[in-house]
Amino acid sequence: MKLRKRIMACVVAAAVVVTSAVTAMAAGSIDKNGKADGYKVEVVKEETPAYQEIQKTYEILPPAIVSVNKGEYKMKDFIADMNKEAAQNANLTEAAKENLTQVAEKLEGTEFVTAFYSLTEDENAGVEIKKTEDGKYEVTLTVENLTKDLTGLKVLAYNAVKGEWEIVEIPADAIDVENHTVTITLEDISLFSIISDDPAAAK
Repeated sequence: MKLRKRIMACVVAAAVVVTSAVTAMAAGSIDKNGKADGYKVEVVKEETPAYQEIQKTYEILPPAIVSVNKGEYKMKDFIADMNKEAAQNANLTEAAKENLTQVAEKLEGTEFVTAFYSLTEDENAGVEIKKTEDGKYEVTLTVENLTKDLTGLKVLAYNAVKGEWEIVEIPADAIDVENHTVTITLEDISLFSIISDDPAAAK
């Protein structure tokens, strides 16, 4: 009898540990498996050209991006680093500092859905990349963890053409939950992440 109780106690304890681990993984996971026809989709790392480009302007945000991609940072951490960059980087113009603080404010109540990606043309895909009439890229990106429960989908992007961060709305008709895709339109596709309303904030 005692043996049976001990076995049951072990089974219950194991179940609790497994459930906790799965919940933690689900809560903290971001999609790093993005795909887009005609493009090479890369999770931004230190050696990525986009990382090296923004490193010329920012001191704190480049490693913050890598921390997001490693799963070490949540949105609140990234927001804190945006504000820290604006306050501490003496090389930034007033306009650049204002851009950071404004975007950081708009990011409150959101969370990352995907890693920060960088898109380059895939020469082996045999697909010609064309821009829209107003000179933007229209990209249909596969987002594996896209569900109907995610609301307020947007793109957080660094626009190297303008030299500023921006948040771009994703229209409802550009979101295909069934096929796990979003169609985004950006002027620059070298550094961006898909974000959504923070599910925790809605509870």
